[in-house]
Amino acid sequence: MLKVEQVLSLLTVLLIKTLEIYGVIREEKIMKRTSFIFSAIAFIASIVSCQKQIEISVVPEQRMSFEATMPDITKTSIDTDFNVLWSAGDKIDVYGCTDNAYAAKAVFELSAGAGTKNGTFTLKEGESFGTYDSYVAIYPSGYALKTSSLPATIEIASNISTYTSQAVVENGYDPAHAIMTATVSGGKFVFRHGVSYFRIQIPDDGITKVRIAATSNAFQKRPAYSAENGSITANNSGSNDMGSVAGSFKKGSYYYFCAIPRVANSQKLNGITITYTHNGVDKPVTTTVDAVKNLIPSVGYVYDLGCPPVITPAPVITANGVDIKKDDTSGKIEYSIANSVTGGVLSAATTDGKVNTISNFALGEIADGSIPFTCSANTESSVKYAYVTLTYTYDTDKTVTKNVVVSQASAGGGTSATTYFYYINSDGTETNTNDKFTGTLKNGLVSFSASDSSGCGADSFTVESLTITKGLKFNGSGSVSFTTSSTLNSKLTFYYVARKSGDNSGARIKLTPEGGTAVVYGNFNTYGTVSSQTDIALEKGTTYTIVRDNKELALVLVKLVESSN
Repeated sequence: MLKVEQVLSLLTVLLIKTLEIYGVIREEKIMKRTSFIFSAIAFIASIVSCQKQIEISVVPEQRMSFEATMPDITKTSIDTDFNVLWSAGDKIDVYGCTDNAYAAKAVFELSAGAGTKNGTFTLKEGESFGTYDSYVAIYPSGYALKTSSLPATIEIASNISTYTSQAVVENGYDPAHAIMTATVSGGKFVFRHGVSYFRIQIPDDGITKVRIAATSNAFQKRPAYSAENGSITANNSGSNDMGSVAGSFKKGSYYYFCAIPRVANSQKLNGITITYTHNGVDKPVTTTVDAVKNLIPSVGYVYDLGCPPVITPAPVITANGVDIKKDDTSGKIEYSIANSVTGGVLSAATTDGKVNTISNFALGEIADGSIPFTCSANTESSVKYAYVTLTYTYDTDKTVTKNVVVSQASAGGGTSATTYFYYINSDGTETNTNDKFTGTLKNGLVSFSASDSSGCGADSFTVESLTITKGLKFNGSGSVSFTTSSTLNSKLTFYYVARKSGDNSGARIKLTPEGGTAVVYGNFNTYGTVSSQTDIALEKGTTYTIVRDNKELALVLVKLVESSN
């Protein structure tokens, strides 16, 4: 009579089923080459109470490689010396299907081979997994599948919200986001990539976060893959956001983003915006390369976005005019510098050749945020002025300037006034006396000599003894802003003309004080004739904005008069 051990041995030999499954690499896509060995040993419950065990052995010749297929961008691949290896804790989900329907799921974890290309994934001790007609696997473990779609379609069951927080991996990608799927076909278990990869090179130190977004909704967060070939078969949750990576980036190193493309209607990116958080400030960079704009991303490819530079805007000096009383003999000009550059130097100087100059006006040593000055009291009946130019020099030979006016009140009875102008000169550039105004030229200028369909019905207009041929285009976005003196009285005059013949009725200008109620001027304009609003009394120390209220207009000139009475 056979012993129990002999019976078990014989049954094991007779019942063992071994399925060797070898991965392949298709030349045109990135494939994870793997071989899986499922060993299922069934034990007779009446003899031994053990549960069935399945062990998965993984022997990839090359776990990951990258190849660019975009013809207009340099082809790229991860350096051959860079090995992507199995790591301790790696897990995969395996789904079993019978009679073309989902039957069971199990999680297999790396049990041997960490740090190498050869690994063994083993079912957790004490858990069971049967033998099924077909198998579906997904890497990494944790992406729930819509089981009703199995086995023909591998569909993610819920949104992948963690794509907004991928981890930083120098010269690599966050493996938790590198979705891969596999099915058994022809005796082979083939893993295929389920994401696209976008590579950038870090251009500078001090970058702590990178966010990549497309102009169009070219990405998604709930894909459905074909079990037959791994391609995306359905689209869900369209998004332009590829996600963001936050952490410590190294200048000159490469980093990869995982993104799931949305293939409906051959969805192009239509442009890429990369936002760097650089030294604590978010700075967006828009990529305009045609090959990127027209790109239709596909799974299994890496797309090289190059090394977009951190765009640092030029320094800007902010400083308001200063008003002092007639008896004041000192004061200070307060300033700030936005987008300052290491090594940049600020200087200040008075401007010669001005009338009614404040007596004995002299600048002191520049301090942090302020420039002191001294002067004599004003004993005359006219307002006195000092004109100061601030100059910020950076990168050795680059400069930006800011003009500041210091106004000293009269001793009484004076009628002196300072007039500021803002208009567009014959060259099409802003003319702004003493930097009192800030204009918005976003939508361009209008030439008065243009055709009736878009012009103003005349070659030029003469206002305030100035002959002007161009104006600021007010079609919804144009604007002019300024701040009135905190001590002097201010009156505003502006000139404008309706655009487009046959569309003259209802052209209006709106003047809005910051935090206050807008006032609308004008309501009917004759084509080819300038309209004006004159001597509008303004509040002291208030910022005003001039915009269009209705119809398309051209703002011809703005005049601001400040006086002590």
